[in-house]
Amino acid sequence: SLAASGITGAFLLNDKGVAGSLTVGSIAVTGLPGITASGSAISLDLNTTGESVAATIGSTTFDFSAADKHDFLAVSGTVNLGLSVGSVSATLSGTFSFQRTTLTVNGTPTQIIQVGVTNGSTALTVGSVSVSVTGINGAFLINSAGVAGRLDIGAATLTGVPGLTLTVNSAFLDFNTTGAAAAASIGGQSFDYSESDQFQFFAVGGNLDFALATSAVSVTLSGDFFFEQRTVNLGGPADTSVMFVGLEGVSTSLTVGSGASGVKIAVSGITGGFVILDTGVAGLLDVAAFTLTRADGTALAGLSTAAVSNIQIQVNTTGAAIAAT
Repeated sequence: SLAASGITGAFLLNDKGVAGSLTVGSIAVTGLPGITASGSAISLDLNTTGESVAATIGSTTFDFSAADKHDFLAVSGTVNLGLSVGSVSATLSGTFSFQRTTLTVNGTPTQIIQVGVTNGSTALTVGSVSVSVTGINGAFLINSAGVAGRLDIGAATLTGVPGLTLTVNSAFLDFNTTGAAAAASIGGQSFDYSESDQFQFFAVGGNLDFALATSAVSVTLSGDFFFEQRTVNLGGPADTSVMFVGLEGVSTSLTVGSGASGVKIAVSGITGGFVILDTGVAGLLDVAAFTLTRADGTALAGLSTAAVSNIQIQVNTTGAAIAAT
């Protein structure tokens, strides 16, 4: 069954189309095995007349006088969905928004779509294995030239796999494929890619905590990682794809065996940045410490010291001057 309450709305119809606003306080679907679905604070606004429309009808008032609301459809609300089938379950929740607007740009009707998510979370469980993502906030702008947007993730975790630990915190994704400046504020989330080197770019980063352990070998990796690809003009006749890779506070280790009979290699305090071009690589890598010990951390037999500190590696294979931060 479908139940909805708190429904309020008003619509104005003429020979050019329809304009109006509808709000639903809550809505729920029940009676479907394995499925839960509910929503709250749902709103629908639309104007298909192609012109400015404003009205007060009963207790509902709408004003679509702005140019981007002469031909538009907007839907938003908070949604909670759940699915459970045998050993598989999935959930999705958050506040979502969608808006489609048709604007006239240089005499041509142009469709623009805006999508937003706030306080989103999702989880997928298959048997004992579960993937969960929380703190999802994002804003996206879609037009005929491409997509631009930003997505933030508070935490993503993988659990239930024996010997494996994987957590990503404070992750982000920024991108613009339109080839032009793009900026928007959608549902409290915003981005501004007005600089020329952000007209065509992709960037992703976050804090990673990874551990894998078997009966004989264990590996760990943690720290902040950053990757960005940009298409820029370096003064030549054609644009050039440039990649940037950054590491901060990274540590890693490899352990083979256990106790006094095992061996452990550990590297900590890894910080660096690299620029990758089609002509080569340039960059700087600092390593605070490199140690070689038994698996339990004690010194190897015959070696009183097996450690190196404050290592720095500099490289430039591009054949040209390179500077970056």
